[in-house]
Amino acid sequence: MFENFPGEVTWYKAAFQKQDLSEVMYINYSYWNELSSGTRLPIHASKNIIENVEVFGLNNQGFHDISAVIKNGKVFPKLIFVAMNATSKVVVLEGHARLTAYYMDRKYIPDELEVFIGYSDKFSEWDLY
Repeated sequence: MFENFPGEVTWYKAAFQKQDLSEVMYINYSYWNELSSGTRLPIHASKNIIENVEVFGLNNQGFHDISAVIKNGKVFPKLIFVAMNATSKVVVLEGHARLTAYYMDRKYIPDELEVFIGYSDKFSEWDLY
């Protein structure tokens, strides 16, 4: 995953509001592309999971398990996002399944979620987008 990862990335701890999370995209990877019906958005992937759509023959039980744990109050490590700059699209680098599980029952999406986000113009050269 980190092959050709930019050497110069500026990292921040940030708070994403609930509405901002809806625009965070998956990395450009076949599994996440298919699961989200080509949108790369967790809201669409969670809908497919709830409707029992399986991609590449992979079982979705893990998403249901994570969702159940979230409902029981478990706090997970911070998600890791990346972007080229503060105004570009934000992409999940680590935490795809957790972010998806939040959308399986939206009332459990925190009003504010603390994450790590890295910025680098070099992400334009990386196959994220």
